[in-house]
Amino acid sequence: MFNIIKKTEYWEALDNKKVYSALRGGERALDGLKHIQDYWIMNQLIASKGLKICEIGGANSRIIPALNPNNECWNLDEFKGVGNGPTMADKIEDVKYVFANLGDFASDLPDNYFDVSFSISVIEHIPQSDMGNFWKDNHRIMKKGGKALHVIDIYIGNNPNLNLERKIDQYIYQPLEFGFSYNEEIQLKRPAVFTCDMASNSDWGMWRWNKISPLLVKSRSICQSVSIALILKK
Repeated sequence: MFNIIKKTEYWEALDNKKVYSALRGGERALDGLKHIQDYWIMNQLIASKGLKICEIGGANSRIIPALNPNNECWNLDEFKGVGNGPTMADKIEDVKYVFANLGDFASDLPDNYFDVSFSISVIEHIPQSDMGNFWKDNHRIMKKGGKALHVIDIYIGNNPNLNLERKIDQYIYQPLEFGFSYNEEIQLKRPAVFTCDMASNSDWGMWRWNKISPLLVKSRSICQSVSIALILKK
């Protein structure tokens, strides 16, 4: 799967009582994009039991504590405060922590091990020069048949944008170069423009982000903040 998360997918996750309870309902709802992404990921994982799951760039994870405790969960993060992230881990009992980035080929992360890996708002922060190692390492740690879930922040406006199209092409095709495939057909319509069925960040959330990252004020004023969702398999 490769598409923008839709309102109906977000609402479906909110309507799932197990997901809603696990993520404590409306907390973080004003930060719309993260709320959308958390619920989309959790809706994919809520039924998981007895799996080996790795969150990539999980920081102080919102998802791992909500997963079934029968899963074996790992959190991969340097905890260096990049992008206003935390510099110390609030360690969760029985969760294995690896203080590294995906793409470092950390020896603490075993080969062919994980049933599921996932990331939330991580990939858009990775320099293009490092993306090859990211995907190569992601493929390395996955079991054959394992599933990788990634949600990516992106700004989409009313009109076609060549730079945006190139970025989307990179997101689509780079994982394929390193052995991944999509679990179903790519669904994103091209050229990529905002449509009203896309789940998007609130204007309040965008205003708050302006205070944290003012370099993107112009983009936020003319575009909507939405999430690309990828489901890949090894």
